[in-house]
Amino acid sequence: MDPVLSYNFDEIEHAVRLEIHTTSARFNAALEELRSQIAPLQQVWTREAATAYRVEQLEWHRAASA
Repeated sequence: MDPVLSYNFDEIEHAVRLEIHTTSARFNAALEELRSQIAPLQQVWTREAATAYRVEQLEWHRAASA
């Protein structure tokens, strides 16, 4: 008797989508926490530091959207 492998691709797809959604939510929560921790620091940054941060922030958003 030959062993037969059987896959339910709908269940696999559902599990993968759920994992992606869960991971995305964790990342977004961590980013939001980081933003709230940085906010008080932003109030005292010099113009150059604030500008440099905004430039990097835009790059991060662009990379995340790609």
